[in-house]
Amino acid sequence: GEFVDNDINGDGVYQWGDGRKFKGQWAKNRMHGTGHFTWVDGRSYDGEYKNDQKDGHGTFNWPDGRKYVGQWQEHKQHGTGIHITASGEQRTGTWQDGRRLSWNDSGGNNPV
Repeated sequence: GEFVDNDINGDGVYQWGDGRKFKGQWAKNRMHGTGHFTWVDGRSYDGEYKNDQKDGHGTFNWPDGRKYVGQWQEHKQHGTGIHITASGEQRTGTWQDGRRLSWNDSGGNNPV
């Protein structure tokens, strides 16, 4: 990446000692903009960041095949999102502060 006044800025890649890795946009040493974050256990997140936190639209993937596609705020699922099971069934719901409040559809039989 680029350095401005000793801060990471612009597009870049950072890998932590424990194997976590972020490839994307940086502003003043913080993940800020769009990027791809991976964990060594197989989890990943593709989407928007604001001040080092998931914020905006993004997709979180679990190693078992589940995924969440939707809105994030301050590092948590927040707003409308779609939960997709490993078998491809999807449900649209509303989340607040990382917790699902309700399902907004009638069932879970909608394969992707």
